[in-house]
Amino acid sequence: MDSQVTPAISTDIPLPWCRPLSENPQEDISLVSEGDHHIWVEKNVRRIGDSRNHLDSAIKEVADIWCRIDHPRVAPLICIPAYLGPHHFPLVLRTPYYPRGDIVTYLKINPESDVIVLIAGVTEGLQFLHAHEIIHGGIRRSNVFVGKDGFAVLTDVGIALATGAHDVRSLAPEVLLYEGEDRRAAFTTASDVYALGMLLFEIITHERPFARRTVPQIICQIAADGRPSKPEVLSPVGEQLWPLIEMCWSADPAERPSMDEVSAYVRSLE
Repeated sequence: MDSQVTPAISTDIPLPWCRPLSENPQEDISLVSEGDHHIWVEKNVRRIGDSRNHLDSAIKEVADIWCRIDHPRVAPLICIPAYLGPHHFPLVLRTPYYPRGDIVTYLKINPESDVIVLIAGVTEGLQFLHAHEIIHGGIRRSNVFVGKDGFAVLTDVGIALATGAHDVRSLAPEVLLYEGEDRRAAFTTASDVYALGMLLFEIITHERPFARRTVPQIICQIAADGRPSKPEVLSPVGEQLWPLIEMCWSADPAERPSMDEVSAYVRSLE
C-alpha cells in the first residue's frame, strides 16, 4: 500500500490581512486585503469629546458626496458599516492603496518624472470637483498620491472639512482668521486654490511652506500677508510655475484664478 503524504497548504492562496499604518487622535489608518490581491487603505475616524453627533453628520455628508465621484484623478471611496466602539464613526472609509506614495515623495525618489504631467493630474481632479461645486478642503501632499498609471490622484475629499484636521500651512488667510462659529463656512473653491499654491511650492522646492517656522509664527506671517519666499535657484519648471503660485496665493480670494484657469495654465506648459 502506497504511503500517503498530506499535501502542503498552498502558499499561492492569498489570505485576508490587516496591518496598521498610523494612529492619531483623529483617526486610525490600516492597510487591508481580503485575499483578492487588492490592497486597500481603511480609515476609521475617531469621535472626540462631546461632538459625536455633529462629527457623524459631517462625515456622513462628505462621504455621501465623495463615494458618488467618478473621475480618474479622484480616488474612489467605499463606505463599509462597522461598529468599532463608541469612540469611532460607524463607517470605515476605504480607498485604494497607492504604493508609489504621495506626489512630493514620489518626485524626490523619481526626479526624472514629468512634473507638469503630475501637476496636471492634480489640477484636473480639483477642476472636476469645483465644476460640481465640491470643495476639497484638504489639498496638501498627504492627500495627493501617484497611481499605477503614473498620474496624480486626489484623496480624502472633504474629510478635513468634517474632522477639522487641517495643516495650518495650507490654510488661506480668510480661513485661518475666520471668527465665526463654524470654520467650514470659510472654505471655498478659492481656499482650495490657495492650498494648491502651497502644494505647488512644495513640489518645486521639495520643502514644506514655512518649513522653519513654528505654528504661531506661521499664523502671524500669514495674517501679515506673508508667503514663502522664492528660492534663489529654481528649476526651469519651477520658474514656469512661480507666477501661477503667486496668483494662487493672492490675499483677496476674488483675485485667485479659478481651477479652469489654473488647468489651462498648466496644460500650456505640457
